[in-house]
Amino acid sequence: MKKALAILLTLGMLLALCACGESAPPDPNAGLYVGDTVVAYGMTMNAADYFGDDFSIELQSGGKAVLHYKGDTQRLKWTLDGTAFHAEGGGKAMDGTLSEGTILIPDMLDTGMSVTFVNRDYQAPAAVALPGVESKGEPEAEAEPKAEPKAEPEPEAEPETEPEPEPEPEAAYTWWEGKWYGWGVFYLADGIFAEYEDEAWDAVADITVQGDKGTFTLYDISDLSTPELTAEVRFESGLTDAGKMVCVKGGFLEDAFIFEEGDWEVDPADEAEGDLEHTFLLTFVCTVDDSSFRVCYVLRPWGMLWDDVREADTSDMLYDDMMPIQYEDWYLPQLEGGDAAPQPLDPADKEGATGEVDMDTLRRALPWLKTERSYSTTYDEVAALFGVHGQQVESPFEGKTIYRWWSGDEAYIQVTFDVHEDGSETWNVTQYDNID
Repeated sequence: MKKALAILLTLGMLLALCACGESAPPDPNAGLYVGDTVVAYGMTMNAADYFGDDFSIELQSGGKAVLHYKGDTQRLKWTLDGTAFHAEGGGKAMDGTLSEGTILIPDMLDTGMSVTFVNRDYQAPAAVALPGVESKGEPEAEAEPKAEPKAEPEPEAEPETEPEPEPEPEAAYTWWEGKWYGWGVFYLADGIFAEYEDEAWDAVADITVQGDKGTFTLYDISDLSTPELTAEVRFESGLTDAGKMVCVKGGFLEDAFIFEEGDWEVDPADEAEGDLEHTFLLTFVCTVDDSSFRVCYVLRPWGMLWDDVREADTSDMLYDDMMPIQYEDWYLPQLEGGDAAPQPLDPADKEGATGEVDMDTLRRALPWLKTERSYSTTYDEVAALFGVHGQQVESPFEGKTIYRWWSGDEAYIQVTFDVHEDGSETWNVTQYDNID
């Protein structure tokens, strides 16, 4: 669902801007290209159902275009090199193909969604035989001989110096450093974002501290391959010895929303946290035209139990239930297995991965793969269960890939995935053996 929100947010930002230009000669590719299909989460859907009946791109002559979306319009510039299609406007770009009246954008605005637009009035041009004309180019000018550069005297080597050691984090700001776990939620959502009201998810984060500067990276636990929030931060004096964390710059939902200096700050002494120990709340607002939504994250250090949160007086907090959704089913089993906070999986490590894990990891992953997965569950979600990429097994089936996670000589879980046109892989079937 957040992938859809990312594209809605980005489209909204595009539609908030405008441009103008002069008329140009007719272009054979000009016309209205209506949104036809959307491929997302392993499913193919009608674009009108997903983005509205008027979702379309109107290509005009002279490299101009108009994007139509839920009653709004945005002017773009477009180019075509062979069948390679490119359109841009408002600081965003779309790349794909245009051929025989069809525009295919395989990764719409970096959301992973594949969108197809069709020109209903397209007619294939008749073949025209043109007489061959041999063109004569201008004779090339003779290159002037190059003068040999004068040798510059070599500078005297400076004496080598030992690099200065990195400064240790200031004592006041070590409160922030490390791995965190908690949850996030969309709330007070209206306009085009109204359907996302109260959508919640569990999250893990990593905060680094160097002096009074640092980084903040946060992931939805269902996709540890791509952070949903990244930020450079600084630390300042606050209401307690912990200080406060202030945004310098960053982005949310794969940079569909950009953070600037001071867009948000977090002080653990904020009354919103109540009396909860070593807890902080991060809140910010995303606004596009007349539509907006708020985001709230509730985070505590990895390894900390939440029993006090379950028993706390939450009457003055955002929700009566401030517990993470998958605390019992995901977080506690991770701690019981002695696991550290899960590390994001590097896509570059997928090729050649061995898939080897311990038996406890197989035991924890199997119940979820039996009951919680769906046909839209992605490879990244499955791999995140194991904490490592799977070992790819040769598939006898066209359009399917097979990965295995194993322990010892005989225990394994093997998952078959459907492979889609955009290269994404979604769950199809699970097989396993020798897991007690």
